Order: sequence, then structure tokens, then C-alpha cells
Amino acid sequence: MFPLSRLLAVATVLGGLLGCGVNEDNFIDKAARATCGYTERCYRGTFVDNWDDMADCIDDYIDDNEDFYDDLNDECDFEPDEADKCLDSYREATRTCDDDDIEYDDCLDIWDC
Repeated sequence: MFPLSRLLAVATVLGGLLGCGVNEDNFIDKAARATCGYTERCYRGTFVDNWDDMADCIDDYIDDNEDFYDDLNDECDFEPDEADKCLDSYREATRTCDDDDIEYDDCLDIWDC
């Protein structure tokens, strides 16, 4: 049987992961996870050639994009609905491994400058 304390801990973690909507503070992490997940599943050779694991990929994505996103957040209005659409399209593309499922227009509309 699963102890109640473990069940509560799992529920808290899942609630934190699933319950938080996308915002300008957490978008870079969510984008990194979506992009790395897509690359790992659909472009496995590229993934293993460049990163040891998912954490390595996410760290690289954040390191490569953090200043860019910070500048956008300082100069533009973040559009959470567009961010959700962009991330959803990456999730769909990860499921299908079809590049055409990525809605680049939604991704370009995340910041209203």
C-alpha cells in the first residue's frame, strides 16, 4: 500500500507541474523541456550527439536563450495564450514527429513588441 505521506508528496509535485500556467518567468523552462523532448524523441541521433541526457539539453537551451528571453520580457508584453499554443504544438509534434505540427506563428506571437 502507498503511504499517505507519499501520496500527498506526489500530488503536490504533480499539482505544481500541471497546475501552473505558463508565464514569462517559467516559459524558458517549459520551452526548454518541450524543445528537448521533441528533439530526443524525433531526432534521436542529434540528441545523443549533443547531450548526455535531458537535463543537459535543458541546461544548454536555458544557457543559450536566457539573455534573449530576458530582453524580450523587458521590452515586450508576454502573451500566455500564445505561449500555451506554441508549447502545445511542440507537444503534438513530439507525439507525431511531424515538423508541420509546430505552429511557428503562435511561437512568434508569444511577445507583443
